[in-house]
Amino acid sequence: MRVFDTFEQIVHRYPDKTALIYLDQQINYLQLRNLSLNAARLLSQYGIQQGDTCLICLPNSIDTASILLGLFYLGVIPVIINEQLAPTHVRIAAERTDCTLAIFSSSNKQHALAKETIQISLEELYATKNQLLQRCCANSNVSTTSFKNTASILFTSGSTGTPKGVAQSHSTLINACKSVAQSLNIKPTDSILCAIPWSFDYGYGQLLSTILLGICQILPSTNDPFGICKSIEVNQPTIFAGVPSLFASLFRGVSPIQDTECSSIRLVTNTGSTLPIGIREELFRFFSTSEFSFNYGLTETYRTSTLPTSMAKQNPDSVGYAIPGVTLSVITEHGSRAKAGEIGEIVHYGTGVFQGYWGDIQATEKVLKPTPVWNNEKSNAALAVYTGDFGYLNDQGMLYLSGRRDRQLKSMGVKVNPEEIERIMLNIPTIEDIGIISTPHEIIGDMIVAVVVPKPGVPEIIKELQRIVPTLLGPYMQPRKFFLLDKLPRTPNGKIDYQALSKQVFQSHNR
Repeated sequence: MRVFDTFEQIVHRYPDKTALIYLDQQINYLQLRNLSLNAARLLSQYGIQQGDTCLICLPNSIDTASILLGLFYLGVIPVIINEQLAPTHVRIAAERTDCTLAIFSSSNKQHALAKETIQISLEELYATKNQLLQRCCANSNVSTTSFKNTASILFTSGSTGTPKGVAQSHSTLINACKSVAQSLNIKPTDSILCAIPWSFDYGYGQLLSTILLGICQILPSTNDPFGICKSIEVNQPTIFAGVPSLFASLFRGVSPIQDTECSSIRLVTNTGSTLPIGIREELFRFFSTSEFSFNYGLTETYRTSTLPTSMAKQNPDSVGYAIPGVTLSVITEHGSRAKAGEIGEIVHYGTGVFQGYWGDIQATEKVLKPTPVWNNEKSNAALAVYTGDFGYLNDQGMLYLSGRRDRQLKSMGVKVNPEEIERIMLNIPTIEDIGIISTPHEIIGDMIVAVVVPKPGVPEIIKELQRIVPTLLGPYMQPRKFFLLDKLPRTPNGKIDYQALSKQVFQSHNR
């Protein structure tokens, strides 16, 4: 079964149901299908064929959804990247996936790509503005094609290294999307407010919920607090999907959220990284009648676990249980299965496992491989994702995260996970946000550095931190230097950009 085939079933079931709401536009599933077929016809005029790759560098919109569906129809593999990515990352994405066509929102967004890649803007694809919507009832003469197994490619955030293209199959996307809906009890009667870019796997999941499950999706006019709050009041979504940086902007920045009527929202979901305690408490207080779901997953796994809504307030430090179809294990550095409470690398098997990193066999083999602990339980032909995340399972099978392998430090001869330091220090009432980085030191190895964003109105806090931190952290985990910033640099997906943070701090310090 292909993504477009499943979408056709949804269209047949709900032809008149609203699929997407954007600004003052609402389109139903039948209209969305016709839009996508016309997009496929226009795209085919550029010579793009089944099995080709097409770079999509566009914001969330009805046009973008139609183009993505048109590519699925043609058997072309969309490579979905964020408009805010640096030119070097855009170029890497295009080169690694050997894109035949690249589509940008406007002609001045184009990049220095290979000459073989045709670059076009939305204006060039459609002769006049909004012509796509005017054609929504037109018939299509595009012939049906057979699809290759790869459905789409998303690039990792690149917060700790060079972004990699994650290839997912049609069957994986369909099955994983259904598993997540089952976990969160999402139904066709729901509507999702999506303020997350579709280039981020979590946002892409919201789009797939519309395409594959028949869930109405609401796209705010802007992804700032004012656009989000307006969409909540006007469109009354039942589900609000966010990430920590988005929630922080709502409750810590200039925002009308406190005056916004949000009673329609029955479920608030989060993924991307752990919510700071202060933001989490604000969410619980403001959405007091809503349920909550804290989730964990990688681009490589679609979604791994979710914390049941009934347990979110009692166990906020956990990321919950494996979603249906997923088996979770924690593997020690010796390759054995960890005991309950013992920290090791998290391994994901089953629903959601990606095909590999497009054009990077070596990187794929490091992450996608058999796991010895399931030899007698699972098919040896199947592969699991070694996530690079560390954590542990308790005796009830609930998952807790402790850090990333690619960020692991060695301080005073002891392996340290920076995320653990961040979580502990975020309990300090005067800290709004924090990023832990390091610099080489001839005696202690990796010298830990804390970059802190104080809460609004808090005066100089470095002396306070120097006094408090030794009471919270062992010597090998203590930051030796502190820097203050108004905000931390983040990737387009909302994660802390540790490469940019290190560059910003150490370049400034060495001036």
